[in-house]
Order: sequence, then C-alpha cells, then structure tokens
Amino acid sequence: MKRSYNNYNEYGGGFDQEKKQRTGEYEIDEFTKTCLGLWNEMREKSTSEFKRAKLVTKLMKKLETKFVEYSRKHHYARVIQDLIRFGTALHHKTIFDELEEEIISLAKDKYSHFTVLKMIKHMKGDGSDGGGEVLRDRMVTVFREEMIVCSLHATASQVHPTQPEINSLNDR
Repeated sequence: MKRSYNNYNEYGGGFDQEKKQRTGEYEIDEFTKTCLGLWNEMREKSTSEFKRAKLVTKLMKKLETKFVEYSRKHHYARVIQDLIRFGTALHHKTIFDELEEEIISLAKDKYSHFTVLKMIKHMKGDGSDGGGEVLRDRMVTVFREEMIVCSLHATASQVHPTQPEINSLNDR
C-alpha cells in the first residue's frame, strides 16, 4: 500500500512543514497580495495609460519610504522596477532619493541590482525638474567612488557605469 503524503493530518503536519521550509514555500501576507495585485494590473498591456498612472500612484503611496528594504525582496523588486518603467520623472526622483545612499549595496544584491539597471535605463526628465540626466549624473558620481569594488563584484559588475546609457553622460 502506497502512503499518501498529501493529507496534512495523516502525519501530524510535520511533513508539510518540513517540505515548506525545504522548498521555500511560504505564506504571502495581505499587504504583499494587495501590492502584487496592483502591480499585475499595472503591467498588463491592455491597461490604459490613465489607469496605469493611477495604479503607479497607488503603489508609490503604499511603498513610500520602504524602497530600499523592498527592492531587496524578490516580489517587490519587480514591482519597483515597473514603477520606474511606468513612472513619471517625479516618481523617479522620489525612488532615487531614497535609494541613492544604498545604491552600491543594492547593485551587489541578487534582486535589487535589476532595480538599479532599470533606473539607469528608464529615468525620465529634461534635467530642469531633477529628473533624467540630473539623476543619472548623481548615479555616475556614486559609482565613480566605488568603481573598483563594483567591477570586481560578480553582481555589481553587471551594473556599474560601463553601461552605455551612463557612458554617454561622461562625454559631456
């Protein structure tokens, strides 16, 4: 007779608990479910620009002052990347102002280095409102101070200012 491991009560729950720890399964809290629901709706191609802008604003309010912490988490790193992708210059400035102090450590992290790459690629603005080029210049300054450390780090070497988007700023 073959035993069924699907029944939680059959083995007192110990098997399921061990399996969850081993496979990395975990419960997602309500805040995360809400944010992921908004994010999922925001990134759909069928979402109108007006609705997407409202969703970006909602997510910005929910995640405000938590960008550093959440950019290191798998689910939230993708949410923050899409906030950068779909956000305005003001959103970019808000995110960058919070992440600027930790940008080198974020570049070394396995999830948040993608957020730094999105910042390099998608920052908007003409420079007059503190967006786009001004933010990229500030990022270049931070990376120049830590260029050797970043170039030797496995993850950060993918991010540091050898990126073509940043190199074009050095020619000015």
